[in-house]
This record gives sequence, structure tokens and C-alpha cells, in this order.
Amino acid sequence: MYNTTMPTKIANGLRIVTWAEISKEVRAVNPVLAEMIDAINPNENYPLIEVTLGYGEKMFEGDQIRLPAKGGKMKPLSDEGLVQVAPFLKYATRPLGLQLKKSSEMFLEFEDRVVPLDMIREGEFVSLLEMTGFVNPSIQALPWSLTSGARSAFMVPKITDARSHNRLKAEFMFHRGPPTGLADHWHVFRAIANAAFDEFEWASKTLLFSGAWFDKEAKTHQSPEWLRFYTYLMQLGIQKMTAEHNALEQTTAWEDFSGAIRQKNLKPGPYLLDTVKHLIGIALGDGLGFVPEDGRESALPGRLIELAYSETYQSEYAPILMYPSRLSAEGPGRTLYYSMGMPSLSAGSPSIRKAPSVITELREVKTLMRLLQGLLKVEQYASLPGLREMFLEYYHSEVDPFGEIVNSADIAASDDILKARLSSTRFMRKEFPTHGQFLRGCISIQMKDKTT
Repeated sequence: MYNTTMPTKIANGLRIVTWAEISKEVRAVNPVLAEMIDAINPNENYPLIEVTLGYGEKMFEGDQIRLPAKGGKMKPLSDEGLVQVAPFLKYATRPLGLQLKKSSEMFLEFEDRVVPLDMIREGEFVSLLEMTGFVNPSIQALPWSLTSGARSAFMVPKITDARSHNRLKAEFMFHRGPPTGLADHWHVFRAIANAAFDEFEWASKTLLFSGAWFDKEAKTHQSPEWLRFYTYLMQLGIQKMTAEHNALEQTTAWEDFSGAIRQKNLKPGPYLLDTVKHLIGIALGDGLGFVPEDGRESALPGRLIELAYSETYQSEYAPILMYPSRLSAEGPGRTLYYSMGMPSLSAGSPSIRKAPSVITELREVKTLMRLLQGLLKVEQYASLPGLREMFLEYYHSEVDPFGEIVNSADIAASDDILKARLSSTRFMRKEFPTHGQFLRGCISIQMKDKTT
């Protein structure tokens, strides 16, 4: 039996709540789930843990749960300051959570790069596959982490100038040096967000389910209401597991594609083939690409960071921010981007590359994708709905002597979000960062809107 006499507030950003206290917030982001739990009508014996975090805080780090303890410091669950919460969450290495506000990113971090695995939006579950048993063992075995907001966020223009960076350090009172790569931008963004939290408050909120919700010994959990709740989680788990498996590889389409490659006497390396699979995953709606921050601040405190680089850093370029997302989360007509200059494949090794340059790789990928799309026009593949509506464009800041690759400057005119941002007061009189690392080998992916 769970002790329900504990105080509600454990620390700033950490509360134990009942369903009655939190149901309104859940209903706002996931009405289907709220309706099911209302039917169960759980009492105080089914506590929930509300976790509110500033930008960039890690709630899961490898196999550790980290939560805000007294003094606002993030501590592992074993810390004595979290003794009142720990019994509720020890039922799983990564307990089930529901994103209530903003977003969180699930990612792998290596010495030289960060690989985004998922963006958890409002109303979506954290650790769903682990709880439902549908987890991919190869992913589960890896030490993935979860941050409040986007870990893989970055600024498109170069932001390594030492003098300009020193102005940021003085204004926001942090000590970190200029970022050495796109994966390092997050560290500076986080320092800025922490320094200006009182004025530019940005916080995510996650609701963690306690072990009582999954007690297999409880007889009441055999009721139709509880079974409906468990069935709902299982169905979502199946959908997510299916999305994580590249549908293209599961069908005869990949075999047909491989045969077409051989007939054309093309010899792409494994890295380029993995890139093609990743692009298909993005087009299918569940693979991660990158989108420009559009002012909603769902993934990071964009207004604060843009102001910092526009006014304090005094960048001559538009401070365009990018973060990971899925086409299925963005809606029809939106464009996602992938960059050969910043590989974010979850499979394959970007270090094993045969091409002499990124622009050469781009041409090779374009050839492969053109071959695949030609195949899709004449063959029917039931598991690949909508791929005929896929539209890709290939960009690089250098001039392509073969005329296959579009200049990166043209992106600004072709993306509605970027056009709106560049015409805003904050971005006026700022140049588009055509030569940014991400745009030096960039691929745009869009699904044509069938209604237009």
C-alpha cells in the first residue's frame, strides 16, 4: 500500500498530486486519456508526480532518473532529498510519463554528435515502449537521455566569434566558451535560459505515473475501466513500435530498389543507403528532421535566445533556430530539413564516407531518391501510402557545376515559416545565413497537400 499522507510539494518543480488535482491539465492535452481515467475514478492511493523543469534539464540520464530536490538542484532518485518520491517511481528504470506542457527530447549523446531519437509533444507519453514491452532492444540497451525542451536545438548562423560571445558571457553571467560545433549550441542556450528565467520564463511539465497504476496484484485492475486504460497504452505502444521500424525496409520495395541500383551499376556506400532510409522515415511522418522555430516556443525559449544573439551578440545574420520534429506533428504543408553537414542518423556511421565532398554526396543521394521515386510511380506498395506525394529539394551554399543542387539562399524564399520570420521586426536588416554549416548540404522534405 502506498503512503498517501506525504506532503504535496517536495521541492520547487516537484509535486505529488492526485487525479482530481491534475485531471483538468491532462484533459487539455489528451482528452481521450482523461476520459478513460475519469471512468476509473482513481483515489489518493494512485498518486502522480508532477515535474516542472527549466530548459535543458535532464530528467532521464542513461538509467538514472533525476528530479528537482530542495534548493532546485537536479538529483538522482537515490538522493536523500527525494526519499518521499522514490517509492512511487522505483517500479521501472524509466517510469511512464505524460507531457503536459512544452516538449522533451529523447536523444543519444556521443563525443562528437547528438542523435535525436524522439520529440515528446504535449499529450504524448514518455517511456511508452518500455512500459508496454514493445521496446526495440537495440535502443533500450543504449544510454539514451531525456531533456526538458530540445537538446538538439542549434542556431543556423555561425556563432563562434570570441568577442561577440564574451558580450553574451558578461550579459548573462556564465563562463562557457564559444561553441565548437552545432551540438554545443545547446550548452550556451541553456546558460542563457537559466540566467534570464525570471524574465523569460520557459518551463516544461511532465506527469509521472506511480507504480500503483501498474500493480498487477490489485483486483480492481481487472475491471472494464482499467482494462480499457491498459489496452489504450498497448495500442499506442504498437503504433509507436511500428513507426520506429522503417516501413520501407519491411516491404518488397527495398528489394526492388536494390535491384534497380544494381541495374544502373550504382555503388552507394552503406552511409548513403542509411541516409535514404532516414529520408523515407521523415517523409512517412515519424522520422525526425529539423524545423525552424516559428514563435510558438514549444521546444525552447526562442524569443530569449533570438534576442540574445540579435542584440547582445550582435550577429549580422538572422538568428534562426532549428530543432527536431516530425512531419506528423507539424501538419500538412510544413517542411522538414535534414543536413549532410550535420548527420543525425540513428543508424549508420557518418564517419564512414567515401565521397570527396558533401556536395558530391548530395548529388548521389538525389540520384538514389530519384530512382526510388521513379519506382514508386509504377509500383504499388500498400505499406508506403503517400510517398508519391513526397517532394525533396537539395541545397548547398556552393555553386554546383552540374546544376543538380540549388543554392542555399533560395531556402529563405521557399519556406513560409522562414519568410514570416525574416520579415518580422526582430529579423529585419539581418542577412539570411546561407553559409551556415547546416545549410551546406541540406535536404528539404515536404509532403504535398492533396487538398490544394
